[in-house]
Amino acid sequence: MRRFIATAVIAASLMVVPSIARAERVQHTIQPLDNDLSQCYAESITITGALLLRDHTLTDGAGGTHTNSGYIWLQVTGVGTETGLEYRFVGDSFYAAVTRDELTVFTAGGVFKQIALDGKDDFTGRTILHGTVDANGQLRTFFELGGQSCK
Repeated sequence: MRRFIATAVIAASLMVVPSIARAERVQHTIQPLDNDLSQCYAESITITGALLLRDHTLTDGAGGTHTNSGYIWLQVTGVGTETGLEYRFVGDSFYAAVTRDELTVFTAGGVFKQIALDGKDDFTGRTILHGTVDANGQLRTFFELGGQSCK
């Protein structure tokens, strides 16, 4: 009986979703990287690799817009321009927002890690943001929590 109820709920959900959703856009893009950056120390690091950029936007039947996006580091490596020290980079981010009746509520966050293969010169950055924006584009509430550390 439980299996029947679960199957019925899933089937009903699949029938309702198309009538609720009016428009949907999903996009994944790979953005090559070939940049220099410096986080903790004076040495610049030349990085190569790519970011996977992902974006999913849905407009619901009530006119609300739901957006989810972010990025993931893909096989990103680096080399110190002066020392030749090798680095690896990992991390991801997210952004989620809902806009309805000209009010947008959003939450975003991410973690970024630069790892030196010699066990030194590591960097970690992290952040979480949350806020609301009114119909005039004014930030009405905002909360930020984050930090960074060098090792």
